[in-house]
Amino acid sequence: MRFLLIFSGLLLCSAVASSQNELLNYSWEESLNYDSLIAEVADEEVVTLLDKRIVDLAYEGRDESLTEYFLLHKVIYVNSESSLEENNKVYLNLNAQTELEEYNARVITPSNEVKVLGTDALKEGTTDEGDTYKYFAIEGVEIGGIIEFYYIIKRYPRITGVFLPFQSDYPVQSNEFRLCSPQNLIMATKSINGYPEMEKDTSVADYNALSAVAENIPELSDEEFANTQGNRMGVLYHLKENYATGNSNVYNYGDASQGIFESLNPELSGKQERKLQKILKEAQVAISLGKRDEILKIENYVKTYYAIVEAGAAELSDLDFILEKHVCNETGAALLLNQLYRLADISTEIVLTCSRYDVRFYEDFESYVYLDTYLLYFPEIDDYLIPSAAIYRLGLLPFGYIHNNGLFIKAVELGGMRSGLGRVKHIDAYPGDHSQQNMNIEVAFAEDMTSLDIELDQELTGYNALNFQPYFTFLESESDKEELKEGIAKSINENIEIKEVTTRNEGVDQLMKQPFIVDCSFSSTEFLENAGSKTLFKIGQLIGEQAELYQEEERKNPVENTYNHEYAREITFTIPEGYVCKNLDDLNMEVIPFKDGKDGAGFVSTYSVDDNKVTVVVNEYYTQMEFPVEAYPEYREVINAAADFNKITLVLEKS
Repeated sequence: MRFLLIFSGLLLCSAVASSQNELLNYSWEESLNYDSLIAEVADEEVVTLLDKRIVDLAYEGRDESLTEYFLLHKVIYVNSESSLEENNKVYLNLNAQTELEEYNARVITPSNEVKVLGTDALKEGTTDEGDTYKYFAIEGVEIGGIIEFYYIIKRYPRITGVFLPFQSDYPVQSNEFRLCSPQNLIMATKSINGYPEMEKDTSVADYNALSAVAENIPELSDEEFANTQGNRMGVLYHLKENYATGNSNVYNYGDASQGIFESLNPELSGKQERKLQKILKEAQVAISLGKRDEILKIENYVKTYYAIVEAGAAELSDLDFILEKHVCNETGAALLLNQLYRLADISTEIVLTCSRYDVRFYEDFESYVYLDTYLLYFPEIDDYLIPSAAIYRLGLLPFGYIHNNGLFIKAVELGGMRSGLGRVKHIDAYPGDHSQQNMNIEVAFAEDMTSLDIELDQELTGYNALNFQPYFTFLESESDKEELKEGIAKSINENIEIKEVTTRNEGVDQLMKQPFIVDCSFSSTEFLENAGSKTLFKIGQLIGEQAELYQEEERKNPVENTYNHEYAREITFTIPEGYVCKNLDDLNMEVIPFKDGKDGAGFVSTYSVDDNKVTVVVNEYYTQMEFPVEAYPEYREVINAAADFNKITLVLEKS
C-alpha cells in the first residue's frame, strides 16, 4: 500500500553508528561431503538440505540512510527428472529498486565432483510483456546430485511489515533465519504455524540480532479444500522501536488509521463537491429503494464509467485527476466511492485487509503487511464492497478476504475535528444460503424409451452466480453471449442436444441484486441405456459431474472451504406406463456426519411417489468454513456422497 511510505521517512536515518556490514563477506563452505549431506534423504525425490536467510539492516552513505541486505542460500538435493527440471532455473527476486551485490552457484555430482558455475550462471530473460528478469541457469546437475546457490541483494529496507514463509511442497532438512538491525532499532517478530520463536542472537557483535533454527520442516503440498499457503510456517516482522529518535511502537494501527482516514477524506473544494453531486444525480440515488439500493447505484455508476487500473502513479489517486479523466487505481477508487457515500449521507468504515491465502491477519500482532487491500463496510446494512474489483458488487467480496480479520477505520469527532479510529474486527464468511445453486429438473421419457426430454431451470446466487452472471456485461457480441449460455447448459453433459436456453437477470449490475436464472430445454440419449427388457435411467448424472475425494497419504491441512454454499435439486419424472422401478430406495441417502455438532456439512436425498410421478429432492450444504484435520474423513464422506449420487442408475422393467 502506498500510504505506508508516509510513516517511514523519519525512521530511516540516525546518528547512531552501526558496524560494517559483514554480510558482504559471506561465502559458502569450500568443500562439502556429499555422502554426509544426503545420508538421511537419499531415497527422497527432492529435499532442501539447507535454507538459510539473513536480513541485515545497516546505515550507509553520508546521510547514513537505512539500507537492507538480504541473503538467500539454498542447498537442494534432486533425485528425479522432474525435480531436476523444477530446479535447474533459479529466479532472482529483483526490481528497479534492488541491486544484486553478490552471487554464486555450483553443483555437486553423486561422485562428489564439484562444478562451480560462478558468474556464468547468471542469465537474463524477457517476459511476454517485455520485462527483463534474471535467473541462475543450473547446468551440469545430475539425478542424485546437489544444487547450491546463494545471492545477496541490496534494497530499500522493508520494515513496515514482512512475512517470510519457510515451508513449501518439499521438505527442508535445515532452516536458519537471522534478522539483524543497528543497536537503536528494535524489531518485533511473530513466528506462525509452528515455526520456532525468534531468540536474541549474541553472535553478531554491535548489532541487535534475532535468529531461529528449524530442523526437518515437512513438505506442505497443496491439498483440496485447504488453505495451504495460509498454513505455511514462517515469520512476521517489522520495526517496533527506534531508540535514537525516541519512537516506540513505530508502525501501529493508530497512526495507520489516521493516515488512511485523512487520505480518503480530504477537504473537498467547491468544484470537487459539485462534480461529485452531479454523479449522485446521474446515478439517480435520490429515487433509490432504500439504503442498499443507494449504495449499489453509486457503486454501479463508478464501476461503469470509471476505469480502475493496477498502477501506482500518484495522479491515479488524485481526486481532481480522477474526476476529469475517469480513471483511478485502487486507492483512487476507494477515495472516490468513500466521498460519494459521505455526500449521500451513507455511513462507511474503511477496511484494510489481506487475502487469507497469502497470510492470515493475526489480531495479536500489529503489522502493516496485512494492510494490502481496501474494502468499504456499511454498518447500517452490515455488508461490504471492494472498490478495486469491477466485476464484484456490494454483498460479495473475493473469497480470500472473507473469514479473515481486517482493520476497520470509522470516523469519530474529537474536539470538533473528524479523525479515524481503527480497530481489528473479523470479516465473517457469508452464510450458506448466500451462495446457492437451485436446480429444478423435469424429465419426460420418449415413447421408444431411447431418449429423454428435459426441462432444466437453475437459479444461482452469490459466488455461484459470479462465475456467469457478470460476464454478460463484458461480452460485446450476441454470438459470444449465446456461446456462454450454451456452455452453462452443457455443464450437465457436453453431448446434450439443446432446444432452447434463456437467461434472466444478466449482467454485473444484477449481481447480488437478483438471482441469475438459466432455463434450458434439451433432449439426450446420454442418460438412458437399454438392456433387453430393462431400461437403465442414469438419474444421478442429471446433477452434473461431481468431485470425488481420494486421500492416499496422511492429511496435513485442516479443511478450509473457500466459501459457504448450498445446493438444492429437485428431479421429477413419471414412470412410463407398463414399467416398474424396483430400486427407488437407492435414492434415499443421508450423510450428516456433523449432526451432533454444528451440522456444518451434509448431503441428503429423498424421494416420494404420487400416481407414478416420482419427485427426488437432493440437498447438499457446506455452512461451516473450517473443520479440524481429524474431521477430514467425515468431511470427505459429504463430498463423496454427491459423487455416489451421481452414480445412481434406476432400473425400469416392463411389468
